Amino acid sequence: MASASAFNSLVHPAVFTLFDAPCAVLWSVVSRPLVAAGRLLGVLSTPMLPDVDLTDKVCIVTGSNTGIGKRTALHLARLGGTVILACRSQEKAAAARDEITAEVQAGGRVAKLELMSLDLADTHSVRSFVSDFKAKHDRLDVLVNNAGLNAGGRTKQGLGLVFASNFVGHFLLTKLLQDTITATPGARVVNLASLMHHYGRVDWERACWGNDDWKGFSSYQASKLAMVLFSQELRRRFRRAGGTATSFAVNPGAVRSDIWRFVPPPFKYVYDAVMRAGFLNVEQGAFTSVYAAAAPLDALGGPDGPLYWQPYLLPLGLAHPFEVAGPFVGATAAAPAVPPDHEREGARLWEECTRMVEAAEAAQGGGSGAAGAAAASAR
Repeated sequence: MASASAFNSLVHPAVFTLFDAPCAVLWSVVSRPLVAAGRLLGVLSTPMLPDVDLTDKVCIVTGSNTGIGKRTALHLARLGGTVILACRSQEKAAAARDEITAEVQAGGRVAKLELMSLDLADTHSVRSFVSDFKAKHDRLDVLVNNAGLNAGGRTKQGLGLVFASNFVGHFLLTKLLQDTITATPGARVVNLASLMHHYGRVDWERACWGNDDWKGFSSYQASKLAMVLFSQELRRRFRRAGGTATSFAVNPGAVRSDIWRFVPPPFKYVYDAVMRAGFLNVEQGAFTSVYAAAAPLDALGGPDGPLYWQPYLLPLGLAHPFEVAGPFVGATAAAPAVPPDHEREGARLWEECTRMVEAAEAAQGGGSGAAGAAAASAR
């Protein structure tokens, strides 16, 4: 296996607090009134979600029982798609289904929703989900890898909970569904990244196993950088397979959602105040996901168009540091922050995660041999 890249992180995390966040807040304070005035005068248009027909299209949205995922599922269902709510809690998923159904029906349309159990922190649950899905469906037009968290802990297989839930589970899900996706004309995979990918590091083994010095936010940042590189690698693999599938990475923005529910007091009160003052609501946060999933392909620049989409007005097209906050403009393409050797790094990410999933499963099952040894040594 190739050694870890010399690339450590694109931006040191301390820069976020000392420079990036203050710059973004200043830009937001200055620009939001100007954007509001421009819309009032008709110079700037109000962002509009795509109005397309997804009838006969099959969509999966992970973590669709709450927040951005629920709004994403709602809009895909409103457009006529058959939407699978892939959630860990079936009780919460059922409640979300009822709410989405009522809202779609209020608009005079029929909601086609299915509940399926999926715990992204458990590789066996992922495998079971894929098996059940393929038994019911022979196509997959849209896969939105949305679910995420920022709480610590470990999975049943011993992986770091944050990196496993945010990335490894989605990686395995997409990999197992890759044949179905490739066989579906025009299929799309939408991976939820974040502005925090700018601060991620590429030591995938350490992130995956959740070593002591990688608890909490370091793993979150790495998981979001992994989502961007994974999106690039998926595109390359789709092209080699000869199909018409493509993939995108999207930043929903800084959103008032319950992903922050694990923030402990007294920090939670500070986060609540900041969220109320400057964060996007979940409807705005779902915009980039829905846009990448459903907009006409030419609006996205074609299957090989811009990889990364984010929701803010960027001065002179500069994503960093203005991607932290600003006036909401829907979905605009931006250049993601990736290592100089991003193609090799994306391939290494795929290979290492494949190896670590196999090692974790072998170790959980009392496996021996190379896989079990790899799991032991990785810890």
